[in-house]
Order: sequence, then C-alpha cells, then structure tokens
Amino acid sequence: MIEITNPALTFTDLDGSPLDAGSVYIGVAGSDPQTNPKAAFWDAAGTIGVSQPMQTVNGYVVRSGSPAAAYVDGDHSLKVINRRGETVLYAPNAAAAYIALQNTISASVQDQLDNFMAEIGGAVFSFDDVADMRANAVAVAGARATTRVYSTVKAAYEGGAQYYCDIDDTTSADNDGTVIVSADGGRWKLQVYGNLLPARQCGVYGDQTTGQTARVLEVITQARAIGKGVLISGFVLLNEQLVIGVPVYIEFDGADGDGAAYAINSLPQSAFVLPPTHPSGQAGVVVEHPGIWFMRGGIICALDDGHASTRYQYDGISILAHGFRWDSGLVFGVGRTGFRIGSLSGEASTRNSSRTMLTHCRAMWCGDKGFHISDDLGFIDANTFQLNNCIAQRNINQGLYINKSLFGGTIIAFLSEHNGTGLYVEDDCRDVVFLGGDFELNSGPDELGTLDNIVLAGRALYRNKFIGVKYQDNVLTSTSHTLNSPDGLRGTYEPLLIGQTTAGTLAYFNRKGRWAYDGEYLTVSGEFYAYGEVSGNPTGHLAITLPELPGFEGKMYREIDPTTQEFSHGSFSWAKLATIPLPTLPSGGLAPIGHVYLDEYPPRMALYMQTGGTTGLYPVAPTWTSSADAVGILFMARIPISLEAQLA
Repeated sequence: MIEITNPALTFTDLDGSPLDAGSVYIGVAGSDPQTNPKAAFWDAAGTIGVSQPMQTVNGYVVRSGSPAAAYVDGDHSLKVINRRGETVLYAPNAAAAYIALQNTISASVQDQLDNFMAEIGGAVFSFDDVADMRANAVAVAGARATTRVYSTVKAAYEGGAQYYCDIDDTTSADNDGTVIVSADGGRWKLQVYGNLLPARQCGVYGDQTTGQTARVLEVITQARAIGKGVLISGFVLLNEQLVIGVPVYIEFDGADGDGAAYAINSLPQSAFVLPPTHPSGQAGVVVEHPGIWFMRGGIICALDDGHASTRYQYDGISILAHGFRWDSGLVFGVGRTGFRIGSLSGEASTRNSSRTMLTHCRAMWCGDKGFHISDDLGFIDANTFQLNNCIAQRNINQGLYINKSLFGGTIIAFLSEHNGTGLYVEDDCRDVVFLGGDFELNSGPDELGTLDNIVLAGRALYRNKFIGVKYQDNVLTSTSHTLNSPDGLRGTYEPLLIGQTTAGTLAYFNRKGRWAYDGEYLTVSGEFYAYGEVSGNPTGHLAITLPELPGFEGKMYREIDPTTQEFSHGSFSWAKLATIPLPTLPSGGLAPIGHVYLDEYPPRMALYMQTGGTTGLYPVAPTWTSSADAVGILFMARIPISLEAQLA
C-alpha cells in the first residue's frame, strides 16, 4: 500500500489558503479519478474502505471530522477540487510525484544538516554508555558534538544525557560524570539543563544495595564546579557517615510521602538509607558548613522489623553549621535521635548551628528523641532556630527535647503524638517562643505507657513563651485546652515537699504540678508521695512549694495576711481534692488545713492539722514505721494573689 499524501505537502486553494470544504478523488493511474475511481482505504491493511470523494478541512483530509491518512494500492491518479468546483490539483501519476518530492526533501534536509555541522565543525555521535564514549576517539579534530549516553555505571539504572565536546579544554580530568575523556584526549562535557546535576547520571544510582557515600561527595564536588545543585534519585545507601563540608543545594526526586507505605507511614520516593552496620554513636549525615539546603527526601534506617530499634544506635542528622535548611524532610527508624541541632559537649567550639530552619519535617519511629535541640557550647550554638509545622510521631522517648538554647528560637504549629513524652524543656532553655501546635496522646509508640505530653523542668515555663499551644492534660479531666487560657492550667512545675523531723527520714517522689494564673487567682494542683521511717513526734511543718510566676522569679511577692485554708481529709492522709478557701472550718475532729505564705522564698503552702472550732495548729505528723509505708498527697488550691513585686 502507498500512503496518499499531498505532493504539494498541504492541500491549498488556488489563492494559497488552506483548502476548506474541498473534494479529493483517487482514480486509476493515467485516468480522470472522477470518472475512473480506484479503491482507497483508511488503513494500510486495506480493510476500511474510503467513500469518495474525501473531504478537506483547513487543508487536511478528514475522517469523521478529524485529520486522517488514506492509502491506495500502487500508482494512481489524484484530483482535488475546491468548493467552487474549480480544479486545484490534478496528478495522473501521483506515486511518481511522491518519490520525486521525497528525494527533493531528503536532499534539502541533508544540505541543511551538512551546513549546520560545517558551521560548528563536528559530527553527531551516539554511544551506548560512558564506557563506549570513553573508548572511541572524537572523529573530527576540534569537533563540537552532542551525544546521548545511557547508563553511566549500571545498565539497570539508566541516566541518559547529552554531552558536547569542549575543544578548548585539554586538561580536565575524567570524573565519570560531568567530564569524560575520549581515547584521543577529547573532553566530553555533560550538558546540564536546569539548576540540578542528576546524581544518577554521575553514578549514584540509588539501588539501596551498594554503599555510595564517597560517590555522593564526588557528585557534590562536580555540581559545585559547574554551579549546580544535586538531584538525588532512588534510595542511596550510605556505607559510611556522610559529612557535608561545603555549601550545596540537594533536592530529592519525587513527591514527599509518595513512596511505599512502611510501618504505617509513607516514605519519600528518594532518600539516604543507613544500614544496621552503621557505626554506633555516629550520625548518618553531618552538616558542617553554612549554606546547605535539603529539599524533600529523607534519612531512613534499613530496618527489618518496621519499628525503631535500639540495636542501631545512631542519629539521623547532626546539624553543626548555621543556616542549614530542610524542607519536607523525614528521618525514620534510626536508633537514636532523628534531628540533632547543636554541638555535643566537648566538640570543637567553632561549631555554630544557629539559624537552622526545618519546615514540614518529620521524625518518626526513632529509638530516642525525634528532635533534640541543645546548645552544649553555651554561647553561639543551637540558637535562633525555627521549626515550622514539624511532626514527631512514635519516637520512644521525647518527640521534641530542648536543653540549652540561650538566645531563643521559634517553634510554630508543632505536632507531637504517640511519643514517650510529647515535649520536654529543660531549665536551661530560654527565650524560645512556642506558637500554636498540639501535644497529645503521648503514651509511647505502643500507646501503652503513662500519658506524658508536656514536661517543663525547673523554670523553663517562666523563661519561654507559650502562645496558643494545645495539649492533652495529664492531671485534669479536660481532654484538651490551651496554655495561657482561663479554662485550663498553664503548664507544669515540680513542687517540692519541705519538712523536718526529729527522728527518722522523710523522702518523696513522683512530684507533678500544674498551675495557671488569670491575673487574680493562682490555681495550683498536683500530687506527690512521701515515704520513710519516722519515730517520735516530728517538729516543724510540711509545706508544698508554689510556682514562681513569670517575671517574678527570685523576687518577693507582696505580702498578704496568711489565710487559713482547708483541705478535705481522706481515709488516711491528703487524698481528696477540694478548692480553698472555704467559708467556714469544719467542726469536731482533726482536719488538714493550710496557710499560704507568699512572703517567703520559695513561696509555699504549709500543711497543718487543726481541731475544728479552735485556733490551734499542729504540724502534720504522719507516723509510719516501715519504709514500705507511704503517704500520697493530692492537692489543689485557688489562691488570690496581687502581683506587685518588691525588689527586696
């Protein structure tokens, strides 16, 4: 079959415009096709016949309104008539006209190609792979050429790119990526389109089986030499710690979270992979230079059980240089901390990880902490950081742990759930702003532990700012409320039990406290357990310390007259909550009561026993004779306070 085409390339009308509403006739060769038609077909197999004449729209033969090709067996005649009945084209032997035209076109194209290659002084080469390119000489001296190369290292992982021969370069070394040296010394240079150097084209093929840490570093060097970033594709196995000591932009191929589902989480489509044999105590990736930026991707552990395993004792990434940024990154399944911002104690004092920015990053199924921020150097490290919309889920210990951060940072809309502890802030953390976020359901990755959403040690609550932070409370029955809001306690503190005895010992444990201040009342609740061995009558009194309100730590509060407060008496000791003060004292029998002293440091609530209807106060004197005995104290107080600090 011969395809019926227009010898003039397009069907045009007599005035040169595309032929519209024209009629095309196919006939016996040497005869008028209108009176001597020949069978034509819509397919090359000759099974779908054409009803003549064929119609044209905008110069094209159409079938059911769409441009289509038509076929005829052997030589034939061709006649085209416009809508006015005028003959536009007549070819009694059309097949011969096609061949002549094709020869003319082929000669024209070859002439143009020859002229182009003459201008650039070279030729076009095609090689199967880099090894083939390297083994062949550049055919024309001083040639400039393009070539398409597939599979730089592994046939199963195709890269594919174009190279050109740089006639001005006679010295560059072959780096198995951006520069390939041919057999006669020609330098093929990789043509990189856009701003990213494909790491796979340069030998980082991401098969998760061959360790390629050294090759990743080599590709970073190649990318910097041509002013490009790096594109990581697939799962790249790191056979040793990857220490990045130069500024570079690294983008991971694929969409965030579009990879395979693994241990109830979606992995990225490209990532660095750490093997179980990675050295204990080392981070998988270390950032040691300013100006490093990651986009998407992740650092994951090659686990075999789908759960964070303490067998693999290494962090995911250690950030030791300022200005590091990672958008939409994941650290998954490492045995220690996911993201570590700040130098460890004893490391070089030149380290500075300030201005770290993590946006939409996730730490999941890590064997210790999800995010660990600490300025162990104490002056410039781990400060002015920002965590924006980050997530910590199912990490064995803290989802977010902040130790020393002496010059502030910002944490926006952080989500922490199903960790051992949602948020833990040490006493040394200062001037960190928590804006929004949610800390709830933190009872461990297996959800079987004690609910522990927020722990603020020492004066961490006073030294940092919490604005609109939601958390599931661990003491009150309310399922969720906001720090600084009137409907719930602001945060945690650790009450101390102060007392003295004339004989025996007294100790305490499991101290938990919550408090809120609405500008008029300080509301405090908490619990602790006291135990020990006491013989004889103790002297003095037991007292529970109250929290120091922000801005007034270490200063005297305005003294108020001690007001007798009352607690409900349980079956043995301080076991049942009540709000104080009550309007009247109970009559008859001993009842636990308290005085609130705000003119002492630290401010405290003293616990006494009193006989109803009297003014006599007796020190709390629990008597137990075995160290196995213990007294549990559960307290709540609502205390009117006017915060007028004296600089005494």
